[in-house]
Amino acid sequence: MRSCPRYHELLRESTEAADYQEALEGWTDFLTRLGNFTGLSLVGEPLRRAWKVLDTLICQRAHGLALPSWASPDVLRTLSQISALDIRAHVGPPRAAEKAQLTGGILLDAILSNFSRAQRLGLPLKMVMYSAHDSTLLALQGALGLYDGNTPPYAACMAFEFRGSSREPEEEDGENVTVSLIYRNDTSRPPLPLRVPGCPAPCPLGRFQQLTAPARPPAHGAPCHGSYEPASPPATVPLLAGAVAVLAVLSLGLGLLAWRPSCLRALGGVV
Repeated sequence: MRSCPRYHELLRESTEAADYQEALEGWTDFLTRLGNFTGLSLVGEPLRRAWKVLDTLICQRAHGLALPSWASPDVLRTLSQISALDIRAHVGPPRAAEKAQLTGGILLDAILSNFSRAQRLGLPLKMVMYSAHDSTLLALQGALGLYDGNTPPYAACMAFEFRGSSREPEEEDGENVTVSLIYRNDTSRPPLPLRVPGCPAPCPLGRFQQLTAPARPPAHGAPCHGSYEPASPPATVPLLAGAVAVLAVLSLGLGLLAWRPSCLRALGGVV
């Protein structure tokens, strides 16, 4: 989102809020000590830098490498809190719906469009799978109002399952179709069923579309203009970039596989 001035205006509004600044001030000493340990300049810098420290430590632990002596449970816990605050600023209030229109709502709209197209044209398509960064999955969770303060672990998967009754003809408004959300964040346990706020599980498609409409970009596209100007020339870094594969399986659904680019994927459960 470096090339979207409007998004940066929204982000700046979040990071200048009193509660954000109060939390940031409380972590000044911690970030100073962490900077001494890592050699990074963290005080006065975006909190994403501290998140990268946490990500590196998670990578090390996932691959059985010893953590540095300063990476105590308390340090990891504080880094997780810092990461959660930073993520909420990106996907949460204020103006969470407008943020979503510029980030995760784009992917959510594509998911619904893929299903509608397959249904409308009678395509044999059974599944669409996206391989994505954890930041993409977080943006999608934000658009759905489902972000819970936790970063997706390696190989986390969020699935959208669309089911229709074969006993009755399909209705144009999608009321004969339901949407179920499933989140797999631990390979040692069954997937977790999720529920969009304001709708039962499974959620009627028409109701799901109605509830998520504010988070999805309008037909003409969400405006990205604004007065924000980055300090350096913007680089084109699409938030939703990823490899897309179309697979045939028994039920219609969609999965998002979260991964981090900084190290190999760790399978086998929550890190």
